[in-house]
Amino acid sequence: MVVPKFAMLCKEEMDLIHSRSLEILQKAGVQFNSERALDIFEDVGCPVNRDDMSAKIPPKIVEQCLKTLPSRFAKAARDPQKSFVCGDGDIFYTSVSLPSYIRDLETRTRRLSTLEDLIQCANLVEAMDEIQEWCPMVLPNDIDPRMRLMKSCHVSFMHTTKHIMGAIEQAAETPFFLEMIDAVLGHRDELKENPILTLVIEPMSPLTNDGKLVDNLLAWSNYQPPIFMQVLPLAGATSPVTLSGTVLQENASFLGNMVLYQLASPGWPIIWGTAGGVLDMRSGQYAGGPEAMLMTLALVEMAKYYHVPCATFGASSSESKGIGYQSGMESMFGQVLSVLGQVDNIVWPTDLDGFALMDLAHVMLGKEVVRQAGRLRIGMQLDDEHLMTDLIVKMKFNGEYLGDLSTKQLFRKEYLLPDLFPRETFEQWEARGQSEEEMAVLKVKELLDNHKPEPLDPEIVKELDRVYASAEKILGG
Repeated sequence: MVVPKFAMLCKEEMDLIHSRSLEILQKAGVQFNSERALDIFEDVGCPVNRDDMSAKIPPKIVEQCLKTLPSRFAKAARDPQKSFVCGDGDIFYTSVSLPSYIRDLETRTRRLSTLEDLIQCANLVEAMDEIQEWCPMVLPNDIDPRMRLMKSCHVSFMHTTKHIMGAIEQAAETPFFLEMIDAVLGHRDELKENPILTLVIEPMSPLTNDGKLVDNLLAWSNYQPPIFMQVLPLAGATSPVTLSGTVLQENASFLGNMVLYQLASPGWPIIWGTAGGVLDMRSGQYAGGPEAMLMTLALVEMAKYYHVPCATFGASSSESKGIGYQSGMESMFGQVLSVLGQVDNIVWPTDLDGFALMDLAHVMLGKEVVRQAGRLRIGMQLDDEHLMTDLIVKMKFNGEYLGDLSTKQLFRKEYLLPDLFPRETFEQWEARGQSEEEMAVLKVKELLDNHKPEPLDPEIVKELDRVYASAEKILGG
């Protein structure tokens, strides 16, 4: 099998980034803003500064923790057939999280997203085999802001049988999340053996953390749900203006934060959400583009260097305000480079307007991007069956391969047949009279009409409703 691969850094360059990262951690350290985190570092002899709430980390501690960091681990699902392994060489896809706006399927106008939209998104992802992991795709703006994450969790357990990824912003939310896990798994202690949930932590750039979020995650150390760790540096603003400087800073940040969670609970699974953007010096806005992908690809290679599973956001957002050439280009660009970089996880489907707008028609169009990039990753086989030397000699100068039995036997394995974009004549296209967007809207409606999520046991539903109602009284009261 010949598989296309993208290689950016050589071994010496990765060694250099690693050694400079160790230098940064030893001389500057990481600001955790958490007394509990500093206690953990102090217990292993790391220099701790209680004034600026930081810890300096010697190289030997980093190296010790890299040894306990898993290179592959399970991601369980309510439906066991939808469970999978992270880090086994296959790509899995995670739905993008929580834009505040959605384009209405019926009116095609932009509006604030609602609880009903969140449920609709969950049902769509449940119906799409291309997405293996559910992360709440829109913000339920019609829910009390204090309850939005709890409601998103409630919806997630109710409307998907796939693995779930989510965040916890308030310490007071944790007991209710755990009660929901009790309802679904029978007991929260089952989470370690049956990890149906991944938790998100977002260390801040440069080299700092929200201490409350650190404490929230540390509260889960006994259960070891997988951690999705993403740092979002902005080159020229929160990180150096140079691409390599930003790569170095994020690499050091990942290592420093990784150490904390390995010290707290050795073997705690982590997937590294490699990302970065640049400050557009004309507009002052975040920008992706080729610079972001260069940094991301370098970080993917550093993740492989450490044998840690990694994710990219290369295909997760477009600056385009609607469906068009720009959104298609940015989706395919990030998707293909991530695939060729041999990444483990891609955050997709693509949202629009720079993380602000979800459009389910665009999600459906992106399905074809995923399928074609996936075919690219497979590559081609170089063996006697596929080289067909004898057949070429037999055919000589007659181009009659269409009638040969081998074509009938192998073409479906060799060729990707488009699922959404028909290959047709101009006359056929004109007679059909549908734009790509209109066709995608119909496909979304068809999926939503014909797919019904596997229902939960009524007793589990009753218990989840009770937990949510209890949380609403305390958190939203």
